[in-house]
Amino acid sequence: MARPVRELLIAAGLGLLVACAYLPSLANGFIYDDHEVIEVQPRPTRAADLVRVFAEPHFRGLPYYRPVVRASLLAQKGLHGDTPALFHLGNALLAGAAAVAAYALLRAPTLRIAAPFAFLAAAIFAVHPVASSAVHPIASGRETLMPALWVLAAAAAWLRARRGIALACFALALGSKEQAAVLPFLFVLADGLALTSDAPPLRRRAAGRWASRYAGVVAVALGYIAVRRLVLGSTAVAWAGDPVAPLWSLLFGLQVALAPFATLHYEPELGVWLSATRVALAVAVLAVMLAAARSTGAPSVRAVAFWAGWFVLTQLPTANVFRQEAPFDERYAFLALLAFPAMAAASATAFATSPLRLRMVSAAGAALVFSLAVLTVRRAPTFRDDAAFATQWLRSNPA
Repeated sequence: MARPVRELLIAAGLGLLVACAYLPSLANGFIYDDHEVIEVQPRPTRAADLVRVFAEPHFRGLPYYRPVVRASLLAQKGLHGDTPALFHLGNALLAGAAAVAAYALLRAPTLRIAAPFAFLAAAIFAVHPVASSAVHPIASGRETLMPALWVLAAAAAWLRARRGIALACFALALGSKEQAAVLPFLFVLADGLALTSDAPPLRRRAAGRWASRYAGVVAVALGYIAVRRLVLGSTAVAWAGDPVAPLWSLLFGLQVALAPFATLHYEPELGVWLSATRVALAVAVLAVMLAAARSTGAPSVRAVAFWAGWFVLTQLPTANVFRQEAPFDERYAFLALLAFPAMAAASATAFATSPLRLRMVSAAGAALVFSLAVLTVRRAPTFRDDAAFATQWLRSNPA
C-alpha cells in the first residue's frame, strides 16, 4: 500500500476512534453559555444571517470576536434547530478532526515520529480528560476546540512548507478565538530551530527572504486586528499586574496534563486545584519522560525546545498575563498538553527498534489511551444539564 494512502487510512481511523469516545455526550442537553450563544439566537434562514456574525461581537458584555465559531453554531441551528444531540455530534466530529490535525503535525518529517506512536500521541491528546472540557460543553467547548483544530493544521502546514494552507488556517484560527495570536510565534520558533525545510538561513543577507516569508503572516494579523477593532471598537487590555500569575498558570497546565483530575473541576481557584501530591506526580512523570528522551537520543534538542515552547506559548494568552474572567480552567491547557505525548512519541520511536519493543510500547500506549478515554467518557454526564453541571461545580468548589 502506498504511503499516502496508508497515512490517510491511519488518520481516518484515528478521527473515527476519537469521535466515538465523545458519542455519549449526545444524551446531553444545553448548559451554561449554550443558552446565550445558541438557544436565544434567531434561527438563520439565509446566507446573509450567517454573514452578519462577522460584523458582531461574540458575546454581550465581553470583548470577544469569534465569528467562525458563531457561524458554525448558527449554521447548525439553521439546519436542525435547537437539537442538542446534533450540536454535540458536531463537537465530537471536530474532536476527531483535531486529532487528525495533531497527527499531521506529529508526522512532520523534521519531528521524526513514527506513525504508530504519532497515532497514539494524537489519541492521548484528543481523549485526555482535559480535552473533555473542550468537547462536552457545546458553545464554550467549541470556542476552544475549533481554534485548536486550525492552530494544529496551521502548524502542520508550516512545518511542511505549505505556507498558503498555513495562512488560511491562521486566519480561521484568529476568527475562532483570540488565543490563535500565538501562531506567528510558533512559526518563528519552528523556523529558528530549523524544523521547517524551507526557512532561509539566519544571516543578514537573507533579511529580505525572511521579510517576504512573513509578509503574509503580518498581513493576516493586521487584517484581523483592523476588523476586530472595527467591530468591537477600542477594547483596552489590562495587565494582570502579578508577575507570578503566569507561573501558576503554567504549573496548572503541567498538573492537569500529567496528573489530571478524574472529575471535572470547572474554573477552579488556586486553592482548589493546587495539590502538592499531584504536582509531585506531574514533575516525576516529566522527569521520567526527559530521562527517556536523553537515554534514547530522541527527541532531538531542537524538538524538545519546540515542544517546550509549544507548551508555554499556547497557554500565554490565558496565563493571567492580562486580566481575564477566570484565572484557571482545563480548556486553557488543551492545546498545550500535546507537548507531552509528542515528546514521549519521539522517545518511543527511537526505543522501539525491534518487533518486541514495538509491541511493548504500543501496548502500553494503547492502555494509556483506553484509561484516559474511560475518564473522559465518565465525565459526559457532568454536562447533562445545568443541574448536573452546577452540582459538580459546587462539589469541586464548595465556595
